[in-house]
Amino acid sequence: MDNLLPQLLSFPPHPPPAQPLSDGQYDTQVRSLLQTLNRTPANLLVREVQGGDDLLEILDPSVNSLPYLYSLLAHIQAAIDKQGKGNHGSSKLLWNDPIAPYWEKVVDFLQRFDSRQVRYAGTEWRRLVELVASAARSAGKPLLAVHPIRHAILRLDPTSATLTSNHLLFVRLCLEAKTYRAALPVLDRDILDFPSTQHNASASGPDQVSSSFITVSSGLSATLHYTDHLEYHLLGAMVYMGLKKYERALEFLELVISTPTNNTASTIMVEAYKKWVLVSLIHQGHVGPLPRPTNIHAGRVCHILAKPYDSIAGIFRTGTAESLREEFEVGRDIWRIDNNTGLLLLVLQANERFRIRNLENTYTTLSTREICRRQLSSQGQGHNISITPETEATTEDQILGMIARGELDASISHLPLTTNTATPDTQSSTIHFHPESSSNASVQDEARQMAEIEGQIARTIALTTQTRHMDRKIGLSRDYIAHLQRQKRFAAAAAAGGAGSKGADGGGGGSGVGAGLGGGGAGADAMDVDWDDKDEMVSAYAHTWAGGGSGDGENDVDEDMMAGF
Repeated sequence: MDNLLPQLLSFPPHPPPAQPLSDGQYDTQVRSLLQTLNRTPANLLVREVQGGDDLLEILDPSVNSLPYLYSLLAHIQAAIDKQGKGNHGSSKLLWNDPIAPYWEKVVDFLQRFDSRQVRYAGTEWRRLVELVASAARSAGKPLLAVHPIRHAILRLDPTSATLTSNHLLFVRLCLEAKTYRAALPVLDRDILDFPSTQHNASASGPDQVSSSFITVSSGLSATLHYTDHLEYHLLGAMVYMGLKKYERALEFLELVISTPTNNTASTIMVEAYKKWVLVSLIHQGHVGPLPRPTNIHAGRVCHILAKPYDSIAGIFRTGTAESLREEFEVGRDIWRIDNNTGLLLLVLQANERFRIRNLENTYTTLSTREICRRQLSSQGQGHNISITPETEATTEDQILGMIARGELDASISHLPLTTNTATPDTQSSTIHFHPESSSNASVQDEARQMAEIEGQIARTIALTTQTRHMDRKIGLSRDYIAHLQRQKRFAAAAAAGGAGSKGADGGGGGSGVGAGLGGGGAGADAMDVDWDDKDEMVSAYAHTWAGGGSGDGENDVDEDMMAGF
């Protein structure tokens, strides 16, 4: 053990060299350390060193992340084996006395590890993350795993731009623990890529985008299927619904609905469509057309399988509050089976709000009592309506809430209703609508508008960077190279068919495409590149992407942004 410790502490070099390690040197040294760790028996990693200290007390998780990770897993496995439970269900033992102290060390490691080092030990890192989740669930306290796993995801990839199995695990935990706000630091970062199947020879570059080192072979993520992408965004939408962030929820649901499919709709897509209809009614007061990329046949399947929801949307738009309530009662079993009863109750409340908002299109001033009467009448209570002070107060509170949330641009004034000394405080409130400043669905002050504009600018800048990377990645991929080779062959075949006449018209001594384009050529065109020479191709593409190609370059950012759509 005393001979092993110097090897474990040899990387990274301490003190740091005057000249930082190059990417190649870093890669060589970290792989050498990994070979040492993989050859070391687990029982050596749990032994005490000279002086009686434990490796976990000597190693710094933020500096010696790889040996600390291996040693931590070895300690956990040793404690599990000691109790004779084996590997299956091992995480449950984390809450027993022999292993309880390691929980704090695990949480500390996930908050402080060196993200560059753990790229080389993705399988071990992911195993630790999954142990945390399983242990918290076994203890019936999924909340305990939420923050450690969130720290782990964002420390590995601060952009959280590449979807991994850890993302899906994290969102599930947040829903189980009903801690929706804790999920926002991850969910608010858009997913732009998936783990690539291409092997990455070196994961050491500190400035690499996450998609370059989070690959299938890296072990940082379990194998993903297309349903995982759908499930992540569906569950993410449910988190946003719980926080009443309906606009973002609609974005996530539309991503699920518009996923490319082979002329059908999966169960997850249908469930997303049902929630999309309800959230649209709650947030917008109507259901718009399906997202443009949605497969036509998939859209038809969603309409057929979600017919009761489309009926709710139709009654919401043209029916009365009474008929909407009746439709809700008729479909109670459907909403319960789909776990959408809560959303339907919010739809009923939204119907009342939008009926109040629609009054501003007709009236400039209206008493609260009259608004109560209209609502009760819509609910089928006839013309002989008795309005109690409690009912009027409830309606006034509802309107005040709408004004406070920016859903209604109006003000309220109070006038004495009666001179009865027994009820001197009884008043009638009047609503004053301000249609000249409420052309939008929601009213926002200037400060809020500026904050939203600044947020959009920041997102656009981030998307520009990601789009440039994706454009370059696609341009250098094998599929794109094969596409260019096919285009070259098709162009050559087409040119060969008309080479004679075109050569004559070209007026030059060349032949083939070059002659047809104007003579004097040797048969080379813009696509006539030896794409088998990969180094030459990469260099040429990188030069063009970096700005060395033709063009004035003034609109490069706009062109790159549009290339992603």
